[in-house]
Amino acid sequence: MKKKFLAFFSFILSVIFVFSAVSCNESGSEEKVSDNGVYYGRTQIIRDGSCNLVENGTSEYKILLREDASKAENYAAQEFNRLLSSATGTTLPIVNTADLQESTAYISIGNTQMAAAAGETIEKNAISRNGFRLKSYKDGLLIVAGDNSGLIYGVYRFFEKNFNYMYYSPEEIKIDKSQTVGLLNFNFEDWPDFPERDVYNYTTKSYPAEVMRYFLNPSIYSKWDDTYGEGSWWSSLYDQSMVEQIVAYKDYGYEHDTLNNKDVLPEDVWYYGKGGDTNATMSQLCFTQALYSKGDLDPVQSGLMDADGHLTDDESFGDGSHGLFWTFCYNLIKNYISVETDKTLFQLGMSDNQDFCSCARCQTDISKYTRTGLVIRFANQVADVVKAWQEKNCPERTIYLTIFAYLTVIQPPVKMVNGKYQAIDSSVVVRDNIIVRYAPLLDGYLFPLLDETHNAGASGSIKGWKALAKNFAVWDYTANFREFYQPFTNWMAGYENLKSYYAYGFIDIFNQGNGSSTNLSFYYMDAWVRSRLLWDIHQDYHKLMDEFIDAYYGEGADHVRTYIEKLTFHYLNYMMPKGFSGLATGSSVTANINNYPLSVVDSVNTLFEDGINHINNCADLSEERKEIYIERLEYESVFFRYLELSLYSDYLSRAEFAAKIDDFERICRRGNLGGLTGDTTIYDEIALWKAAL
Repeated sequence: MKKKFLAFFSFILSVIFVFSAVSCNESGSEEKVSDNGVYYGRTQIIRDGSCNLVENGTSEYKILLREDASKAENYAAQEFNRLLSSATGTTLPIVNTADLQESTAYISIGNTQMAAAAGETIEKNAISRNGFRLKSYKDGLLIVAGDNSGLIYGVYRFFEKNFNYMYYSPEEIKIDKSQTVGLLNFNFEDWPDFPERDVYNYTTKSYPAEVMRYFLNPSIYSKWDDTYGEGSWWSSLYDQSMVEQIVAYKDYGYEHDTLNNKDVLPEDVWYYGKGGDTNATMSQLCFTQALYSKGDLDPVQSGLMDADGHLTDDESFGDGSHGLFWTFCYNLIKNYISVETDKTLFQLGMSDNQDFCSCARCQTDISKYTRTGLVIRFANQVADVVKAWQEKNCPERTIYLTIFAYLTVIQPPVKMVNGKYQAIDSSVVVRDNIIVRYAPLLDGYLFPLLDETHNAGASGSIKGWKALAKNFAVWDYTANFREFYQPFTNWMAGYENLKSYYAYGFIDIFNQGNGSSTNLSFYYMDAWVRSRLLWDIHQDYHKLMDEFIDAYYGEGADHVRTYIEKLTFHYLNYMMPKGFSGLATGSSVTANINNYPLSVVDSVNTLFEDGINHINNCADLSEERKEIYIERLEYESVFFRYLELSLYSDYLSRAEFAAKIDDFERICRRGNLGGLTGDTTIYDEIALWKAAL
């Protein structure tokens, strides 16, 4: 069935529909695995060793940390012992000093005295963000990294290689168990293809240990402390930061918005929009006011900085007296960049709606530069001020401002000249200390974003931005936020998109899923496959899917593969001709009889019934494992069970309807399922069904 599964995708995705191909050579050399153990630039040599780490359930080894070990280094040691105990039943003493003349039987974590003796101490960023090295030294092993998170990842990779360990989900973990385990010989280094990797969902938002076990970074919306390392590169400026944080509407709105004060002069208006406190009503900045209030002054002439580059202590820069531009720069540097010294990415976040200023000056400049051009021209000037401050105060730091390519400003201000995209004006070329954060909210996920046939808008947008900017991030999507239960098409295009992001040099990937519960189809499969690709994009995502499906669904794996085949065929051949494109926020609810006829619903529900019966009839499977695999199959069946109950209850007798409602509710409550769509809970719907009885 595996071969059938992969062949099916090859046929559907490569023959019936032609995708645009993107070569990874666009982001650098495409060095493959070489005979001397080099994997895309990483030395990865592992050979048989001559020592046993554990022998007959005991060990002579110790874990060595430096004397002033951080919380994260101690956590790395604790995780080493947790996994070692799971595999062998034993743990190692943790020490801070060692007599290396007497013995080197240590697992050294961090820049210890043994790492120094081996010449393997690593300074911050010496490998890469989150990168690490596993290096054998005499009888021992060194785990070294440029940051604390890298040490934790290094522990997990060691167990993957030495113990056949794999963390698929909180409740599905593989590790070889034995009372005697050899210590392999390592000359192994690794680092992620994407420096910042966030698969945002309920698990990663709520449980930082899970973030690390997936080799991810947290988002600013996640619970976090330095036990797990450095955390996110992102500052506390969130996605709507400009009018909520930097020049907060609540602080400046009365003086600078005619919605509140009709006496505000046109030259003092900072905001455009409804002025409310929800995503749909929040104001946007007037970007020409933001730009032209700068005047012809530089930071010193404006009084924002002194001749040495130090930020002024004149608090009038914070009360709006010096105009929108200088107030914005002052608040940005004073309240965020100068305070959050461990952060790299500072979001200049637009409000989450499609409003845009319609004042005469904005309309004039839009005709010259486009709406997106206005945002870039403003951000460029802010970036110049930030760079001037940074060069004087903290030249060692890496600081990027980020701007959205999203909604009204998703299309880049470019023109086509001789078959190539060019900036429409030199002032809209993005500064090198700015990252463009692409957000394909209105693009379809049935096909890759760079598919020129099916995603012409997204393809042209991304390629156009490439002509303007050097640095990119993405606010990606992994769910339909109108219909959480409908299986999202991640396996059809989402993973291919990651390869495109890598090819175009994206450094940060934020994948937004459902942060409120685990009620997405293939929730753990997507988290695992996506996280593995974000670390190593060169892997085959179909093989990763197969590996996960076998591990997680066990004897129900082939039925899950068939389910994915049915979904793929149905989306492409039935729903796509009706206008379905796999949007993250669909324009309407698609769970209706036109999109899901009774024959399709019955076919899928029968498939799951057969899968459950198959598992129950597996004589060599323990009752515990049967229960686990059946529960996971039932969880995946929720959407089509819902379709039957909501659309086709007339075909059921009253007793059948009641029994199916009870069964559906049992599955939902066991899985702690919450939202049905963006606005409704599943239990609201269940209550309506019961009332109909």
